Amino acid sequence: MHPPQCHWGRRRNAGPSSPLTTTTPNTHKPANNTPPSEEELLRAHLAVAETNRSIIKSNGINSLTVIPQFTPVPTNGFPRIHLAHAAQLFDFQGEKTITAWLKVPHPKVLMRVFNHDGKNPSVKGPILVERLRKAISNIAQGAHQDDLEVKISPPCPETIKEETDHPLSFLAYNISEEMKNLILEQRIWSSTEITFAAHPFQINAPPLLLFCLQGFSTTDINTVRAAVHDMWVEDVTMWDITDILFESEIPNKQIHSAAWDFVNSLWVKHLDFKVSRGILLPRYNIFAVSPTNKPAVWTKLRAYLHSLMYPSELEGSGTSVNFIPCPLCHSIAHPHGLCSFPNVPLWNGPKHNVNPKLSNANQRGRGRGRRTFAG
Repeated sequence: MHPPQCHWGRRRNAGPSSPLTTTTPNTHKPANNTPPSEEELLRAHLAVAETNRSIIKSNGINSLTVIPQFTPVPTNGFPRIHLAHAAQLFDFQGEKTITAWLKVPHPKVLMRVFNHDGKNPSVKGPILVERLRKAISNIAQGAHQDDLEVKISPPCPETIKEETDHPLSFLAYNISEEMKNLILEQRIWSSTEITFAAHPFQINAPPLLLFCLQGFSTTDINTVRAAVHDMWVEDVTMWDITDILFESEIPNKQIHSAAWDFVNSLWVKHLDFKVSRGILLPRYNIFAVSPTNKPAVWTKLRAYLHSLMYPSELEGSGTSVNFIPCPLCHSIAHPHGLCSFPNVPLWNGPKHNVNPKLSNANQRGRGRGRRTFAG
């Protein structure tokens, strides 16, 4: 099935001229002016009593609770951690472990420890499990929750090989629903002993981050956005985008509108990349809201847009480059040196600087040149 022929070029700067509208029939029952009986009124209130009691529970969780051991939530919230794909939290995890985790009853939470590379799991695994268990126990005590015997399941690869990718996610379970909500609401928990990011146990919507561009000679994000937008709204590009979306779950009549919504959701973020002697080599992360939740279609759409060249009139041409994942927070949006978590006020977690003793020890016997830290 192919999209109908149309003239995309006429609609560069606007979406569909007539948005789809639907009318909902009135299904409400006629108002009943008869007052409820005393029993009906009582039972109606009892039905929501537990919800109302929770507001005044002495041990209820306050979303503004500050627990002294952990970095408080900054005014604008913690920085966002961008994933490579919706199921990245399960990457490189053994199939048996994934199956076992799926069988664990809710509430449960996925966690990834900052500055943990997943290597040497037989030694690091038990240590991190104990630190995570202690951290959640401290959260429970700080929020005046019952101290349940929280359980932590460590990551477990299918096979253990050196110099390969390792799973990074831990599973926390045997916690209350209130504890799960509190952990997920704050999302980032940073103490002097351990720092971790909490994620819901679910497959999220496709990531907003599509790809990274390099090659522009400007730091102006509006210029870069214009270059990307102009390429996306070219007739051929829009035809290819809609052709891909016809493989999605989107109704055929809404493909045209969905394509324009996707293009108009585009935004750009500048990365302050520098090479030797501080020479600027700007990179730009390209974001957009996926019109589809179908993994294969989203992957095909991103791969297609990733393959394009993005010329500007006066500032060079952008081409896609590989992401450099941050070993600190595991986001794919920036390298180590550009991680903004260490700049969070009262941050307890890993910092940008390298331990001088460790750095000196690593340099012994490795030549006379002075090594520099590139992050």
